[in-house]
Order: sequence, then structure tokens, then C-alpha cells
Amino acid sequence: MPTERVCLAATHNGNLAAARRCGFKTAFIPRPREFGPNQQTELMAEQDWDWDWVAGDMIEQAGMMGA
Repeated sequence: MPTERVCLAATHNGNLAAARRCGFKTAFIPRPREFGPNQQTELMAEQDWDWDWVAGDMIEQAGMMGA
């Protein structure tokens, strides 16, 4: 399958950057409590100009992709 037909949906900006370098599509979806209630990192897309999609949750992401 061509890499441009694969999308990594993640909350970790570094993982998305690596996927982008490999030619994958990228979708940032935050997980604000992944590291507990006092989480301070990975709360927003740090490179949103570079990600194909930025969504608030998986339902929003599915809608953006036409599902």
C-alpha cells in the first residue's frame, strides 16, 4: 500500500513528525488525561500546519475523513 494511503492518528507530536517524514498522512487527536489530571504536555498540535488533520476526538476525525 502506498504510504500516502496510510494515516497515523496520534496525540504525540514527535510520532506524527516521524510518520510525516515517512510519507504517511497524519492526524492529531488530543488525549488530555493520558498522563493524569495534571498533564502539561501533548495537549495541542504543535505543528498543526504540518498535520493533515487536527481533531478534538475520534468522532470528529472520522467525520473529517468522510466516515
